[in-house]
Amino acid sequence: MTIRKPYRFLTGPDDAGFCQKVSDALAEGYVLYGDPVMASCNGEIVYGQAVILPGSLPGVRQDEAGDEDD
Repeated sequence: MTIRKPYRFLTGPDDAGFCQKVSDALAEGYVLYGDPVMASCNGEIVYGQAVILPGSLPGVRQDEAGDEDD
């Protein structure tokens, strides 16, 4: 049995592979958590997106996890 982490931070270049990572996590039951980020690392642009399992973090309701109305 694989234990899923309650919080994951996915990173990568803005390409199909990164989009697939996020899509796969959503298909596994994770929800988006917070805004996506972009950073420069050694001249390369890297993108990131946090995802959580619903109900896994204390104080975060499932309906708030992907709330973009902040």
